[in-house]
Amino acid sequence: MKDNKKYEKFGRLIVSKLRDEVYSNYLEESTNTRLTSKVAYYKKDRNPNYDSDFQKTDDERFEFFNSLNENQKEQLDKLILKTID
Repeated sequence: MKDNKKYEKFGRLIVSKLRDEVYSNYLEESTNTRLTSKVAYYKKDRNPNYDSDFQKTDDERFEFFNSLNENQKEQLDKLILKTID
């Protein structure tokens, strides 16, 4: 019985750290992206030390999130959560 409680506690920790935090970070990033206008995004200072491929990926992600309508955003959120699960 003691082992079951240890496994249960371990399982909750895994779910909390690997699922909940990752999904929360995704939601925070996607929300921030959706609330930023294109003008504001592209006016932001660029870090010269940031790899250009990473910057390109960030730019593409920004464009993608902002191209979705509300229904598509909801579906993407569900898909991301199911993928993490």
